[in-house]
Amino acid sequence: MAETLPMKPRILVIDEDLLFSVRVETTLQKSGYDVYVTSSPEEALEVARENPLSLVIFNYGREALKPMETTTRLKALYQPAPVLGFLSHKLIPGVREAAREAGCDLLVANSALVLRLAKLVEKLAPLDGSVSQIVEAEEFADEEE
Repeated sequence: MAETLPMKPRILVIDEDLLFSVRVETTLQKSGYDVYVTSSPEEALEVARENPLSLVIFNYGREALKPMETTTRLKALYQPAPVLGFLSHKLIPGVREAAREAGCDLLVANSALVLRLAKLVEKLAPLDGSVSQIVEAEEFADEEE
């Protein structure tokens, strides 16, 4: 009987910045994750409906992506994944409450995502399939850029 390999945790990245998305995707793939990247809110919802996700990484600085509406819709799905939002540290204070209400589990500055991506993802989507540690991930979410 053939042995089935465990599924890699799947991470959905929603961003319009192709260069940044590729950088995030490459880093996550090297760490052992299955990564899907899209710049379309509708495609993101379709992917999330069809595939169990371990984490969604979402650029909250891009209004065209409808981050609040899309997050609310993602969180309404059966077994929603944690959402890690990112944007400029200067914009976080004005967005934090609405993001939280929409269902964003953690909002970080762009620089925190770049500098601490591996540590954030390790806590939010553990490779061993264990439960997300959102509180522990918050320690890596400094707002200073």
